[in-house]
Amino acid sequence: MADHDDDVLLVRECLRGDNNAFCKLVDKYKVPVYNLAYRMLQSEEEAEDAFQEAFFKAYKSLDKYKLKYSFFTWLYTVTLNICRNRLKKKRRYFVFSINEPLSDDNKLTWQIADTDMAPDVLLERRSDMSLINAAVQSLPDKYRAVIILRYLEDMPYQEIAEIVKLPLGTVKTQIHRGRRLMREYIKGERGGTNDV
Repeated sequence: MADHDDDVLLVRECLRGDNNAFCKLVDKYKVPVYNLAYRMLQSEEEAEDAFQEAFFKAYKSLDKYKLKYSFFTWLYTVTLNICRNRLKKKRRYFVFSINEPLSDDNKLTWQIADTDMAPDVLLERRSDMSLINAAVQSLPDKYRAVIILRYLEDMPYQEIAEIVKLPLGTVKTQIHRGRRLMREYIKGERGGTNDV
């Protein structure tokens, strides 16, 4: 609750003309906003643009932010909408193939616990992560967004529902369907087995 109160105080100061207060909000949330943009857009350049656009739009729309709600959730919603719009624009001009391999500089990073694994096990695990990355990228936007928010950002279902502005049941259904589509993708890539 103290975190929410701190954010509300900073927003109020910003609305009174204190730009330093907004800089504090940017410092506080720059990492999660950039991470979300990168995970959605899979490009450092695109993520940086979306990051800047999100904070610019948030600054310009601060008067529309309802103080009783979480600033973080509101900012995530702004960022997610920007990413979705960028993905829609991209699709108008380019044709993507879900079978196209991901390049090393264009890949979503899933964290693997660092243990003392044998090299062959570690290599297999990295291969599994590449396959999972490809499966996430093959998802339609609505499923990709909720999967990323749930499993990479580790957000609770209710917060995801607030960010994507959907009922809780719909969010749970989309996560379930997204996971099913990922399993099918992985099964297809592995020739019938889906044990990751």
